[in-house]
Amino acid sequence: KHLANQTTSMVSVNFTIRINPELNISTKDEVVYRGRKHAIRSVLEADAKRCYWLLETEQLGENYTN
Repeated sequence: KHLANQTTSMVSVNFTIRINPELNISTKDEVVYRGRKHAIRSVLEADAKRCYWLLETEQLGENYTN
C-alpha cells in the first residue's frame, strides 16, 4: 500500500450530558448519535456543580479525505 499521498482527517465531537450516578462512562465506551459511532477520548466534569459531563469524542467508521 502506498500511503504517502493520502490525507486523513478526524472528526471530533463534544457531547455534554447530565451525570447519571448509575452510569460508569469511560474511554472504553462509545456514543451513538444519529446513527454514527463516536469513540470517547475523555470524560470531564463540565460544570462546577458537577451536574454534567463533557465527553470528548472522535467519530468512528468513516474516513474523511481532503
